[in-house]
Amino acid sequence: PQELPLPMAEEGSYSPGGKHLAYVPEFQWEPFWKDYKGGQHTQVWLARLSDSSVVRIPDQNANESDPMWVGDTVYFLSDRDGPITLFAYDTRSGTVRKVIDNTGFDITSASAGPGGIVYSQFGQIHVYDFARGTSRAVPITVSGDLPQLRPRFENVSKQIVRGSISPHGLRAVFEAHGDLLSVPAKHGSVVNLTHSPGVMDRDPAYSPDGRWVAYFADRDHEYDLYIRAEDGSGTPRRIALGQKSAFYDNLTWSPDSRKLVFG
Repeated sequence: PQELPLPMAEEGSYSPGGKHLAYVPEFQWEPFWKDYKGGQHTQVWLARLSDSSVVRIPDQNANESDPMWVGDTVYFLSDRDGPITLFAYDTRSGTVRKVIDNTGFDITSASAGPGGIVYSQFGQIHVYDFARGTSRAVPITVSGDLPQLRPRFENVSKQIVRGSISPHGLRAVFEAHGDLLSVPAKHGSVVNLTHSPGVMDRDPAYSPDGRWVAYFADRDHEYDLYIRAEDGSGTPRRIALGQKSAFYDNLTWSPDSRKLVFG
């Protein structure tokens, strides 16, 4: 490593030939302080390393950061025109132009690479394309091998929300951890009636004749009514309720097991 002939620098980017450096001398410990004009006010300077001479990109008393030297242009982030966005300084003409017209949230970081600049805005990664002069969002999906996402046994005895006892009293159905569990009164096995990861099955109700269990589920992203055999066999019958962002409760059968009422 070789010490640069500059008194201080926080971040920077070399020119293509390595003879110049675009850099920010000061550290700003609170970069999200809107319209900050105090002692941590950051500016982008251009240094000629052969003699340590420097010039400052005209900043209009704005906060500027993340210099990126690409060809004859220094790209940087600035709040000189409102929300922080991407600007470009032409080292030949000394002019500054806005690259991205940002009317939304601040761009918080940026880095140049082959063919463009990748930047972060409100938790989303975008790429600015040099050739096209346009930006596009980058779809990112992270699949982590996290313990919470692995198949496992889990004790849900403390997660029981509500239940319904069968007319004969031999079994009961409980809502727990988003599934419906059929539990024997004395002898037998616990049966998961729904087996529906990512779906909320709730408010089970035994029919008076003991043949059916009705419940609500958001399997298709909205709550609908389902009816299935009390032993979990077969395919449940879905009755679309047709309401968006609706929540239902107090599911109750009629005495003849032919109708249901709910609120």
